[in-house]
Amino acid sequence: MPHDLGLDAATAPALALHGARMQAEHRAVEAGLRAGKSITHVARELGVSRMTVYRLMAKHSIAPPARKREP
Repeated sequence: MPHDLGLDAATAPALALHGARMQAEHRAVEAGLRAGKSITHVARELGVSRMTVYRLMAKHSIAPPARKREP
């Protein structure tokens, strides 16, 4: 079902499975990082390794989160 992948039902028929997967991967990784979660936490939530998250970030051109500097 389109809503299971977080897709709008109106656009879902136009997307091939590959496109839907790409969109879901991008949204999942980006949402976790935007929420301020670490790579490790995002990986745990998605049920994948940290290396997989790094690969997905490269695949979807998602910039790594800025590191917090201690004073």
